[in-house]
Amino acid sequence: MAIVLALMTALFFGLGDFCGGLAGRTWPVRDVILVAHVVGLVGVLGAALTLADQLLLADLLWGALGGVGGVVGLALLYRGLARGPMGVVAPLTAVMSAAVPTGWGLAVAGDHLTLPSGVAVLLAALAIIGASSHSGDESPLTPLAILEALLAGAGFGLMFIALDQTDPSSGAWSIVGARCTSLALLFVAFVWRTRQLPSPRRLLPNGSRSGLGLVIAVGILDTGGNVMFLLGIQRGALSVVAILTSLYPVITVLLARVVLRERLSSIQTFAVGLALGASVLFAAGS
Repeated sequence: MAIVLALMTALFFGLGDFCGGLAGRTWPVRDVILVAHVVGLVGVLGAALTLADQLLLADLLWGALGGVGGVVGLALLYRGLARGPMGVVAPLTAVMSAAVPTGWGLAVAGDHLTLPSGVAVLLAALAIIGASSHSGDESPLTPLAILEALLAGAGFGLMFIALDQTDPSSGAWSIVGARCTSLALLFVAFVWRTRQLPSPRRLLPNGSRSGLGLVIAVGILDTGGNVMFLLGIQRGALSVVAILTSLYPVITVLLARVVLRERLSSIQTFAVGLALGASVLFAAGS
């Protein structure tokens, strides 16, 4: 079950990043994340009230810590997706988002990988690296863009580790804590930069509703992915779930190829096959 939840998380994150990257081309990134967080908070609050057995303060605090890493990761990722080729930015972020919790799980939490899972780790890493390759007609990534992508992944990795510290009986309350914290930080950043309070009129660029559907989709997909990740690590090892989740760039790359006509190299195409093979091996080794 953890494998299925991890793959669903990857699907939701991949779709959400694609929508976020598109929305960031017409909206300021801070506005995309702020509105998406409001949408996501409403949904996850309903899930917490429905599914949780109890509310633990410690889990809210762990969620708050994860929320700091998550909002930093989203801000850097969506800016990168809006400015550069999605097929490069998303996989670079995924490398770090998988490496941080996997290293934690193996070094600190005592996770162990079976032989099939170990081979799957290698295939998944190759899939991520292959997906980040780009053709010669694209502008190369700047050092700053690469650094931002890696820092975004580190932020997500911190969030994953924080969520792994929570009690399963508290359900989605840790994500509520994460969303409240990140939303508060976004609110402060918005007021600091604009010297205005957020309002529907202020958040709609030029009074247009263009892109609003994409932003709402980002909120639903990102929060839904976090909930499924939380359920996944409650049923399986953090290292395995994190690596499977990191396959989300495959979705982003394919959507960028189909919708935006971004060129998909032969290496990137091969990376999709490696990702699928990694998924099968993870399932066999669990």
